[in-house]
Amino acid sequence: MSLYCGSARQEPQYQFNNYEQEKRHENRSPHIARTLFIFAFVAATTTSVQALTRYEYKVIQVDKANVANNQQLELLLNQLGQEGWLLIETSPSGTAIFQREK
Repeated sequence: MSLYCGSARQEPQYQFNNYEQEKRHENRSPHIARTLFIFAFVAATTTSVQALTRYEYKVIQVDKANVANNQQLELLLNQLGQEGWLLIETSPSGTAIFQREK
């Protein structure tokens, strides 16, 4: 049976020699490396998920009824470009496909 008086019980303080202190420092290194790896992995995953972009598409039939000459075609393409449309595909039949971010 042990009795003690006082408001708080104090644990004894131990003094470590240099070898023990170095061992403690070496044991932290894998934990730090693992934490940094997890942080980098989460950051890379989060960035790639945020990079997903949605697009909308527009299909235009370019023929003599729509465009009489090259100047009209340039005006049409420049107008679509100002609206954010990017020409991504053309076909020999005169179909042009445009894409832009939503």
